[in-house]
Amino acid sequence: PAGRVQEALNRAGEADSFQYATLRTNYIGIGFPNGKFEKKDELKPFGQKKLLRQAISYAIDREHLCNTTLEGRGVPARGVLPPGMPGFKEGRAGWPKDVEKAKALLAEAGFPGGEGLAVLTLLHRNDENTRKIAQVIQEDLAQVGIKSELSARDWNTFLEMVDTEPRQMFMLGWVADYPDPDNFLYVLFHSKQWGAPGNHTWFSNPELDALTEKARALTK
Repeated sequence: PAGRVQEALNRAGEADSFQYATLRTNYIGIGFPNGKFEKKDELKPFGQKKLLRQAISYAIDREHLCNTTLEGRGVPARGVLPPGMPGFKEGRAGWPKDVEKAKALLAEAGFPGGEGLAVLTLLHRNDENTRKIAQVIQEDLAQVGIKSELSARDWNTFLEMVDTEPRQMFMLGWVADYPDPDNFLYVLFHSKQWGAPGNHTWFSNPELDALTEKARALTK
């Protein structure tokens, strides 16, 4: 049977409805224990162990989220840049759901079957679509041995929480202010953008900082 979205479109008629794409990427952020937040225990070990973050990436079924949970209102992300953005690479494999790969990465990180990992808190906006996505992600993580709890907040409270300090795990998105990769790469990853400007994970890498600064000075 047709999903609710398609059913609504069918009832409205083609002349009264339309769909359009946006330069947007939705993502899961994982906080890094940097600077004054270095000793925040809840940011460890996910913010310190790349293998755990990779395990999460392989655990999540992006195809199911877009095609079933959101009823086709999305395209599975293959990277940080959305389709249509200059620099977007067609055909990139991305991160397909692979339960066995995720379990292997967990074991390699020292947490076989999730043993020894504290319950992960997933912070998200309290609206219907986001709650559905969060629940599916929670189920995906449980399949590989990562236990999580959902923490829903109204939009203003949520923004205040991610603006002021890194959070263990959260769901957010970025919409382009202008169609240039700089508006994603610099805003979301440069260490000068910590907090409210856009880098809500408090990620910091001097090499990436230098590369994004160099790219900003290029004319073509």
